[in-house]
Amino acid sequence: MVTERENGRIKVTHAVELPDIDKDFLTVAQAALICMVTRVTMWRWVKSGGIRSSATVGGHHRISRADLVQFIQMNKMGPRIQNDSSKRRILIVDDELALQRYLTRVLKNNGYEVQVCTDGFEAGVYVMKLRPHLILLDLFMPRMNAFQTCRLIKGEPETAHIKIIAISGNSPETIIDRILKCGADGFLQKPLDNKTVIQQIESIVET
Repeated sequence: MVTERENGRIKVTHAVELPDIDKDFLTVAQAALICMVTRVTMWRWVKSGGIRSSATVGGHHRISRADLVQFIQMNKMGPRIQNDSSKRRILIVDDELALQRYLTRVLKNNGYEVQVCTDGFEAGVYVMKLRPHLILLDLFMPRMNAFQTCRLIKGEPETAHIKIIAISGNSPETIIDRILKCGADGFLQKPLDNKTVIQQIESIVET
């Protein structure tokens, strides 16, 4: 709590503590996650001058922690930010170690909280424990496959809202159509690239 004097009167405001992102400057995506708005909304605030930002040599905008705190306080967003987790939680279900590491790095760099498991059975446990906002699901895994996993998650009222993006390489349209009919919300074709992964996730999580 911060006490200030305004026009001779005592004014009490509440200090805002941002989530533990170890950076003095945040990307537009990270700032959006903290404020619990879409990246499009945050970008609109930046372009209109509602929140100050600086541009890197490559043309990417960065928002300082101090400016973001000031913006949150001015718009009275503090209580909401402090009472809710700002990070979107993503569960990666894939038995390929290299892909696990790649997705974990890309997602964490964009402000997401990440958990990894290797098959559909483990996914069931982590879904109940983590309550992820989205699952990245490899189509072909040992034991319970993606089609069974997807149907189970989407078939339960408690988990039906969780978004699912299936991942596979060189899958025919019949396979893609099958996983979408099982309830998947999207599909990513290997090999993956950073931009496509994040764009697909954001477009699905924010709907």
